[in-house]
Amino acid sequence: MHTDKRDYSFSSTEDVIDLLTKFHDKKIYYDNLSKETVLELSLWLLNHLDLFTDGQYKNLLDEVDGLVRYASSEYKMLNEYSKERKKRENVKQQIVDSLDYEEPYDVLPKQVLEFMRLSDRKGWDVAQKYLEKLDKEPDPPEE
Repeated sequence: MHTDKRDYSFSSTEDVIDLLTKFHDKKIYYDNLSKETVLELSLWLLNHLDLFTDGQYKNLLDEVDGLVRYASSEYKMLNEYSKERKKRENVKQQIVDSLDYEEPYDVLPKQVLEFMRLSDRKGWDVAQKYLEKLDKEPDPPEE
């Protein structure tokens, strides 16, 4: 489903050749395409590489190579974003698990929320200084 105005549809070899020719003639550039189009087109090109290495479209091989390299670069960026998002989700889940399942727990969910809101209002620098000061305090004796 193409919803981005930078999406280009291609349903035939001719459509792809037309798009690659536009790259070749500098009528469009990689960043004129949506990430979805870049990835779909790159997959299509990799599956039909023989058209450009041994076939009648050898003159477009540089465009194919450039687009596939660009897609690879974009995919790595998306993959890194996905890894970071998963890390954040893991931290969120640890917070929920700690509040829900670790007993006895002296901190209440309401206090965690209050700390988050105060940190947001006062700024991260103030919250960080408070956490550093709290970390220097001695631990209470174990019961």
